[in-house]
Amino acid sequence: MSDITIVHAEDRIVSGVTPKAKKSYFYRPELDCLRCFAFMAVFVHHTMPRSMEFYSNHHLPTALSNVANAGAFGVDLFFCLSAYLISELLLREKEEVGHLNVKAFYIRRILRIWPLYFAFLLFGFALTFVDPTQHFSAAQLAMFLLLAGNWASAITVINSVVAPLWSISVEEQFYLFWPLVVRKATRRQIFIVCLAMISIAFLWRAFVQMRMYSHDLAWNATFGHLDSMAYGTLLALMGIGKRTPVGARIGYFCGGLSAWYVAGGLHHRDDIVMALAALGSVLILRSVIGAKLNNVVLVRLGIVSYGLYVYHELFLVTFARILPSSHGMGFVLWWLLSLTATVITALASYRVLESPFLKLKERFAIVKSHPV
Repeated sequence: MSDITIVHAEDRIVSGVTPKAKKSYFYRPELDCLRCFAFMAVFVHHTMPRSMEFYSNHHLPTALSNVANAGAFGVDLFFCLSAYLISELLLREKEEVGHLNVKAFYIRRILRIWPLYFAFLLFGFALTFVDPTQHFSAAQLAMFLLLAGNWASAITVINSVVAPLWSISVEEQFYLFWPLVVRKATRRQIFIVCLAMISIAFLWRAFVQMRMYSHDLAWNATFGHLDSMAYGTLLALMGIGKRTPVGARIGYFCGGLSAWYVAGGLHHRDDIVMALAALGSVLILRSVIGAKLNNVVLVRLGIVSYGLYVYHELFLVTFARILPSSHGMGFVLWWLLSLTATVITALASYRVLESPFLKLKERFAIVKSHPV
Protein backbone atom coordinates (compact mmCIF):
# COMPACT_ATOMS: atom_id res chain seq x y z
CA MET A 1 0.00 0.00 0.00
CA SER A 2 1.67 2.62 0.62
CA ASP A 3 5.17 2.28 0.73
CA ILE A 4 1.78 0.83 0.80
CA THR A 5 2.62 0.53 0.43
CA ILE A 6 5.37 0.69 2.58
CA VAL A 7 8.90 0.04 1.19
CA HIS A 8 9.03 0.13 -2.60
CA ALA A 9 11.50 -1.04 -5.23
CA GLU A 10 13.71 2.03 -4.75
CA ASP A 11 14.54 0.64 -1.30
CA ARG A 12 16.73 -2.06 -2.84
CA ILE A 13 20.06 -2.36 -1.12
CA VAL A 14 22.93 -1.95 -3.54
CA SER A 15 26.03 -0.89 -1.65
CA GLY A 16 27.20 0.78 1.50
CA VAL A 17 28.77 4.24 1.66
CA THR A 18 31.19 3.84 4.54
CA PRO A 19 34.42 1.83 4.70
CA LYS A 20 32.76 -0.63 7.05
CA ALA A 21 29.89 -1.38 4.73
CA LYS A 22 30.03 -4.35 2.40
CA LYS A 23 29.15 -4.04 -1.25
CA SER A 24 26.03 -6.15 -1.20
CA TYR A 25 22.76 -6.35 -3.03
CA PHE A 26 19.36 -6.86 -1.56
CA TYR A 27 16.75 -6.73 -4.23
CA ARG A 28 13.95 -9.24 -4.51
CA PRO A 29 11.85 -8.65 -7.65
CA GLU A 30 9.36 -11.22 -6.40
CA LEU A 31 8.35 -8.74 -3.69
CA ASP A 32 7.51 -6.16 -6.32
CA CYS A 33 5.19 -8.77 -7.82
CA LEU A 34 3.73 -9.34 -4.36
CA ARG A 35 3.01 -5.62 -3.97
CA CYS A 36 1.03 -5.79 -7.18
CA PHE A 37 -0.90 -8.75 -5.77
CA ALA A 38 -1.59 -6.86 -2.52
CA PHE A 39 -2.95 -3.87 -4.40
CA MET A 40 -5.16 -6.03 -6.59
CA ALA A 41 -6.58 -7.67 -3.46
CA VAL A 42 -7.55 -4.24 -2.12
CA PHE A 43 -8.92 -3.24 -5.53
CA VAL A 44 -11.09 -6.36 -5.63
CA HIS A 45 -12.35 -5.60 -2.14
CA HIS A 46 -13.35 -2.08 -3.16
CA THR A 47 -15.05 -3.17 -6.39
CA MET A 48 -16.68 -6.58 -5.93
CA PRO A 49 -20.05 -6.81 -4.15
CA ARG A 50 -19.54 -8.20 -0.64
CA SER A 51 -23.09 -9.36 0.06
CA MET A 52 -23.94 -13.06 -0.27
CA GLU A 53 -27.44 -12.06 -1.36
CA PHE A 54 -26.05 -10.29 -4.41
CA TYR A 55 -24.41 -13.47 -5.68
CA SER A 56 -27.34 -15.72 -4.88
CA ASN A 57 -29.73 -13.31 -6.64
CA HIS A 58 -27.53 -13.38 -9.74
CA HIS A 59 -27.07 -17.17 -9.62
CA LEU A 60 -23.38 -16.91 -8.79
CA PRO A 61 -21.40 -18.83 -6.14
CA THR A 62 -21.97 -17.15 -2.79
CA ALA A 63 -18.37 -18.01 -1.89
CA LEU A 64 -17.37 -15.03 -4.03
CA SER A 65 -18.46 -12.79 -1.16
CA ASN A 66 -15.65 -14.36 0.91
CA VAL A 67 -13.19 -13.41 -1.81
CA ALA A 68 -14.48 -9.84 -1.92
CA ASN A 69 -14.24 -9.47 1.86
CA ALA A 70 -10.81 -11.11 1.98
CA GLY A 71 -9.44 -8.53 -0.44
CA ALA A 72 -9.29 -6.07 2.45
CA PHE A 73 -6.45 -8.11 3.91
CA GLY A 74 -4.19 -6.86 1.14
CA VAL A 75 -3.61 -4.01 3.60
CA ASP A 76 -2.22 -6.47 6.15
CA LEU A 77 -0.01 -7.95 3.47
CA PHE A 78 1.35 -4.47 2.79
CA PHE A 79 2.00 -4.01 6.52
CA CYS A 80 3.73 -7.38 6.80
CA LEU A 81 5.82 -6.81 3.69
CA SER A 82 6.77 -3.29 4.77
CA ALA A 83 7.88 -4.47 8.21
CA TYR A 84 9.94 -7.27 6.65
CA LEU A 85 11.76 -4.96 4.25
CA ILE A 86 12.28 -2.13 6.70
CA SER A 87 13.61 -4.52 9.32
CA GLU A 88 15.85 -6.27 6.79
CA LEU A 89 17.23 -2.92 5.67
CA LEU A 90 17.85 -1.66 9.20
CA LEU A 91 19.42 -4.90 10.37
CA ARG A 92 21.76 -4.99 7.39
CA GLU A 93 22.80 -1.38 7.93
CA LYS A 94 23.44 -2.01 11.62
CA GLU A 95 25.51 -5.13 10.94
CA GLU A 96 27.47 -3.83 7.95
CA VAL A 97 28.06 -0.23 9.06
CA GLY A 98 28.05 -0.81 12.80
CA HIS A 99 25.28 1.64 13.68
CA LEU A 100 22.03 3.14 12.45
CA ASN A 101 21.65 6.67 11.18
CA VAL A 102 18.07 7.21 12.36
CA LYS A 103 17.93 10.78 11.11
CA ALA A 104 18.85 9.67 7.59
CA PHE A 105 16.19 6.95 7.80
CA TYR A 106 13.50 9.49 8.68
CA ILE A 107 14.57 11.77 5.84
CA ARG A 108 14.39 8.89 3.37
CA ARG A 109 10.91 7.94 4.55
CA ILE A 110 9.73 11.54 4.34
CA LEU A 111 11.01 11.92 0.80
CA ARG A 112 9.38 8.62 -0.21
CA ILE A 113 5.97 9.00 1.41
CA TRP A 114 5.12 12.63 2.03
CA PRO A 115 5.13 14.29 -1.43
CA LEU A 116 2.37 12.13 -2.91
CA TYR A 117 0.57 11.71 0.42
CA PHE A 118 0.21 15.41 1.21
CA ALA A 119 -0.46 16.38 -2.39
CA PHE A 120 -3.38 13.97 -2.60
CA LEU A 121 -4.72 15.00 0.80
CA LEU A 122 -4.90 18.62 -0.33
CA PHE A 123 -6.47 17.54 -3.59
CA GLY A 124 -9.09 15.54 -1.69
CA PHE A 125 -9.89 18.49 0.56
CA ALA A 126 -10.17 20.86 -2.41
CA LEU A 127 -12.50 18.38 -4.08
CA THR A 128 -15.06 18.86 -1.31
CA PHE A 129 -15.64 22.43 -2.51
CA VAL A 130 -16.69 21.33 -6.01
CA ASP A 131 -18.18 17.89 -5.37
CA PRO A 132 -21.02 17.72 -2.81
CA THR A 133 -20.65 13.94 -2.48
CA GLN A 134 -17.17 14.31 -1.03
CA HIS A 135 -17.08 14.85 2.72
CA PHE A 136 -13.65 15.51 4.22
CA SER A 137 -13.78 18.06 7.01
CA ALA A 138 -11.03 20.39 8.13
CA ALA A 139 -10.75 18.44 11.38
CA GLN A 140 -10.33 15.17 9.48
CA LEU A 141 -7.78 16.82 7.20
CA ALA A 142 -5.84 17.98 10.24
CA MET A 143 -5.68 14.46 11.63
CA PHE A 144 -4.49 13.07 8.30
CA LEU A 145 -1.89 15.84 8.05
CA LEU A 146 -0.65 14.83 11.50
CA LEU A 147 -0.38 11.22 10.26
CA ALA A 148 -3.25 10.16 12.51
CA GLY A 149 -5.72 9.52 9.71
CA ASN A 150 -6.27 5.95 10.86
CA TRP A 151 -7.64 7.21 14.17
CA ALA A 152 -9.87 9.69 12.33
CA SER A 153 -11.19 6.77 10.29
CA ALA A 154 -11.76 4.74 13.45
CA ILE A 155 -13.99 7.34 15.08
CA THR A 156 -15.66 9.07 12.12
CA VAL A 157 -16.98 8.22 8.65
CA ILE A 158 -14.84 9.63 5.85
CA ASN A 159 -16.73 9.74 2.56
CA SER A 160 -13.83 10.91 0.46
CA VAL A 161 -11.41 9.60 -2.12
CA VAL A 162 -8.68 9.98 0.51
CA ALA A 163 -10.31 7.39 2.79
CA PRO A 164 -7.89 4.54 1.88
CA LEU A 165 -4.96 6.66 3.07
CA TRP A 166 -5.69 5.69 6.68
CA SER A 167 -3.23 2.83 6.25
CA ILE A 168 -0.43 5.27 5.43
CA SER A 169 -0.78 6.67 8.95
CA VAL A 170 -0.38 3.18 10.41
CA GLU A 171 2.83 2.67 8.50
CA GLU A 172 4.21 6.09 9.31
CA GLN A 173 3.62 5.48 13.01
CA PHE A 174 5.51 2.21 12.69
CA TYR A 175 8.36 3.96 10.85
CA LEU A 176 8.53 6.52 13.65
CA PHE A 177 9.39 4.12 16.46
CA TRP A 178 10.85 1.04 14.79
CA PRO A 179 14.35 2.35 13.90
CA LEU A 180 14.71 3.51 17.51
CA VAL A 181 14.03 -0.06 18.63
CA VAL A 182 16.42 -1.66 16.14
CA ARG A 183 19.17 0.86 16.94
CA LYS A 184 19.28 -0.05 20.63
CA ALA A 185 18.06 -3.65 20.75
CA THR A 186 19.84 -6.92 20.13
CA ARG A 187 18.23 -9.51 17.87
CA ARG A 188 16.97 -11.35 20.92
CA GLN A 189 15.43 -8.16 22.29
CA ILE A 190 13.82 -7.39 18.93
CA PHE A 191 12.31 -10.87 19.01
CA ILE A 192 10.84 -10.14 22.44
CA VAL A 193 9.46 -6.81 21.19
CA CYS A 194 7.77 -8.66 18.32
CA LEU A 195 6.11 -11.04 20.78
CA ALA A 196 4.91 -8.03 22.75
CA MET A 197 3.49 -6.47 19.58
CA ILE A 198 1.57 -9.64 18.80
CA SER A 199 0.19 -9.72 22.33
CA ILE A 200 -0.87 -6.07 22.16
CA ALA A 201 -2.69 -6.70 18.88
CA PHE A 202 -4.68 -9.59 20.33
CA LEU A 203 -5.43 -7.71 23.56
CA TRP A 204 -6.54 -4.57 21.73
CA ARG A 205 -8.89 -6.40 19.40
CA ALA A 206 -10.29 -8.47 22.27
CA PHE A 207 -10.85 -5.28 24.26
CA VAL A 208 -12.73 -3.65 21.39
CA GLN A 209 -14.85 -6.75 20.92
CA MET A 210 -15.52 -7.20 24.64
CA ARG A 211 -16.66 -3.59 25.03
CA MET A 212 -18.73 -3.91 21.85
CA TYR A 213 -17.12 -0.89 20.30
CA SER A 214 -17.25 -0.33 16.56
CA HIS A 215 -15.24 -2.83 14.54
CA ASP A 216 -13.58 0.20 12.93
CA LEU A 217 -11.76 0.78 16.20
CA ALA A 218 -10.11 -2.62 15.79
CA TRP A 219 -9.53 -2.37 12.05
CA ASN A 220 -8.27 1.21 11.72
CA ALA A 221 -6.36 1.51 14.98
CA THR A 222 -2.61 1.01 14.82
CA PHE A 223 -2.68 -1.54 17.65
CA GLY A 224 -4.96 -3.86 15.69
CA HIS A 225 -2.34 -4.53 13.02
CA LEU A 226 0.78 -4.85 15.15
CA ASP A 227 0.82 -8.62 14.68
CA SER A 228 1.11 -8.26 10.89
CA MET A 229 4.14 -6.01 11.35
CA ALA A 230 5.62 -8.29 14.00
CA TYR A 231 5.33 -11.33 11.73
CA GLY A 232 7.11 -9.50 8.91
CA THR A 233 9.89 -8.47 11.28
CA LEU A 234 10.26 -12.03 12.54
CA LEU A 235 10.83 -13.21 8.96
CA ALA A 236 13.65 -10.67 8.66
CA LEU A 237 15.14 -11.83 11.95
CA MET A 238 14.99 -15.48 10.93
CA GLY A 239 16.64 -14.99 7.59
CA ILE A 240 15.34 -16.96 4.64
CA GLY A 241 17.38 -18.91 2.16
CA LYS A 242 16.42 -18.98 -1.50
CA ARG A 243 16.20 -22.77 -1.70
CA THR A 244 12.69 -23.34 -0.46
CA PRO A 245 11.06 -26.37 -2.13
CA VAL A 246 8.31 -25.55 -4.59
CA GLY A 247 5.92 -27.76 -2.68
CA ALA A 248 6.56 -25.81 0.51
CA ARG A 249 5.97 -22.52 -1.31
CA ILE A 250 2.68 -23.77 -2.68
CA GLY A 251 1.71 -24.94 0.79
CA TYR A 252 2.52 -21.55 2.35
CA PHE A 253 0.64 -19.69 -0.37
CA CYS A 254 -2.44 -21.90 -0.26
CA GLY A 255 -2.40 -21.79 3.52
CA GLY A 256 -2.28 -18.00 3.46
CA LEU A 257 -5.11 -17.72 0.94
CA SER A 258 -7.15 -20.21 2.97
CA ALA A 259 -6.72 -18.13 6.12
CA TRP A 260 -7.85 -15.04 4.19
CA TYR A 261 -10.80 -16.91 2.70
CA VAL A 262 -12.03 -18.18 6.06
CA ALA A 263 -11.63 -14.72 7.59
CA GLY A 264 -13.49 -13.20 4.65
CA GLY A 265 -16.44 -15.45 5.37
CA LEU A 266 -16.73 -14.23 8.96
CA HIS A 267 -17.58 -10.70 7.74
CA HIS A 268 -16.97 -8.89 11.05
CA ARG A 269 -13.47 -7.51 11.53
CA ASP A 270 -13.03 -8.85 15.04
CA ASP A 271 -10.11 -10.51 16.80
CA ILE A 272 -10.37 -13.85 15.00
CA VAL A 273 -10.72 -12.28 11.57
CA MET A 274 -7.76 -9.95 11.98
CA ALA A 275 -5.62 -12.69 13.49
CA LEU A 276 -6.34 -14.87 10.44
CA ALA A 277 -5.61 -11.92 8.15
CA ALA A 278 -2.20 -11.41 9.73
CA LEU A 279 -1.40 -15.13 9.68
CA GLY A 280 -2.47 -15.43 6.05
CA SER A 281 -0.36 -12.40 5.11
CA VAL A 282 2.86 -13.76 6.60
CA LEU A 283 2.29 -17.15 4.96
CA ILE A 284 1.78 -15.50 1.57
CA LEU A 285 4.88 -13.38 2.08
CA ARG A 286 6.92 -16.41 3.12
CA SER A 287 5.78 -18.32 0.04
CA VAL A 288 7.14 -15.63 -2.27
CA ILE A 289 10.47 -14.68 -0.69
CA GLY A 290 13.24 -16.14 -2.84
CA ALA A 291 10.92 -17.34 -5.59
CA LYS A 292 11.88 -16.79 -9.20
CA LEU A 293 9.28 -14.17 -10.04
CA ASN A 294 10.54 -11.44 -12.33
CA ASN A 295 7.70 -10.57 -14.69
CA VAL A 296 8.49 -7.12 -16.05
CA VAL A 297 4.87 -5.93 -15.97
CA LEU A 298 4.17 -7.14 -12.44
CA VAL A 299 7.47 -5.77 -11.18
CA ARG A 300 6.72 -2.35 -12.66
CA LEU A 301 3.24 -2.31 -11.17
CA GLY A 302 4.73 -3.29 -7.83
CA ILE A 303 7.17 -0.40 -8.03
CA VAL A 304 4.29 2.06 -8.47
CA SER A 305 1.94 0.27 -6.05
CA TYR A 306 2.00 3.23 -3.67
CA GLY A 307 0.48 5.40 -6.39
CA LEU A 308 -1.96 2.66 -7.38
CA TYR A 309 -3.21 2.53 -3.82
CA VAL A 310 -3.47 6.31 -3.45
CA TYR A 311 -5.30 7.01 -6.72
CA HIS A 312 -7.62 4.04 -7.17
CA GLU A 313 -10.56 5.32 -5.12
CA LEU A 314 -10.63 8.54 -7.15
CA PHE A 315 -11.20 6.67 -10.39
CA LEU A 316 -13.66 4.22 -8.88
CA VAL A 317 -15.81 7.17 -7.85
CA THR A 318 -15.33 9.02 -11.14
CA PHE A 319 -16.26 6.15 -13.43
CA ALA A 320 -19.10 5.01 -11.17
CA ARG A 321 -20.88 8.23 -12.12
CA ILE A 322 -20.29 7.67 -15.80
CA LEU A 323 -21.20 3.97 -15.67
CA PRO A 324 -23.67 3.58 -12.79
CA SER A 325 -24.54 -0.04 -13.57
CA SER A 326 -23.60 -2.38 -10.72
CA HIS A 327 -23.52 -5.59 -12.74
CA GLY A 328 -23.19 -6.98 -16.25
CA MET A 329 -21.11 -5.27 -18.91
CA GLY A 330 -21.50 -1.93 -17.16
CA PHE A 331 -19.68 -3.34 -14.15
CA VAL A 332 -16.94 -4.90 -16.29
CA LEU A 333 -16.36 -1.65 -18.17
CA TRP A 334 -16.33 0.36 -14.93
CA TRP A 335 -13.84 -2.06 -13.39
CA LEU A 336 -11.49 -2.04 -16.38
CA LEU A 337 -11.63 1.70 -16.95
CA SER A 338 -11.01 2.44 -13.28
CA LEU A 339 -8.05 0.08 -13.13
CA THR A 340 -6.57 1.36 -16.40
CA ALA A 341 -6.86 5.00 -15.35
CA THR A 342 -5.32 4.16 -11.96
CA VAL A 343 -2.34 2.43 -13.57
CA ILE A 344 -1.71 5.25 -16.05
CA THR A 345 -1.94 7.90 -13.35
CA ALA A 346 0.31 5.99 -10.95
CA LEU A 347 2.97 5.53 -13.63
CA ALA A 348 2.85 9.23 -14.51
CA SER A 349 2.86 10.26 -10.86
CA TYR A 350 5.89 8.10 -10.15
CA ARG A 351 7.83 9.68 -12.97
CA VAL A 352 6.76 13.31 -12.55
CA LEU A 353 5.95 13.78 -8.87
CA GLU A 354 7.74 11.05 -6.94
CA SER A 355 11.01 10.44 -8.84
CA PRO A 356 12.60 13.84 -8.13
CA PHE A 357 12.17 13.25 -4.41
CA LEU A 358 13.41 9.68 -4.73
CA LYS A 359 16.60 10.89 -6.39
CA LEU A 360 17.09 13.34 -3.53
CA LYS A 361 16.37 10.53 -1.09
CA GLU A 362 19.41 8.60 -2.34
CA ARG A 363 21.70 11.33 -0.99
CA PHE A 364 20.71 10.27 2.51
CA ALA A 365 21.12 6.56 1.92
CA ILE A 366 23.57 4.83 4.25
CA VAL A 367 23.08 1.62 2.33
CA LYS A 368 22.65 2.78 -1.24
CA SER A 369 19.53 2.20 -3.28
CA HIS A 370 19.03 1.48 -6.94
CA PRO A 371 18.82 4.55 -9.18
CA VAL A 372 15.26 5.75 -9.69
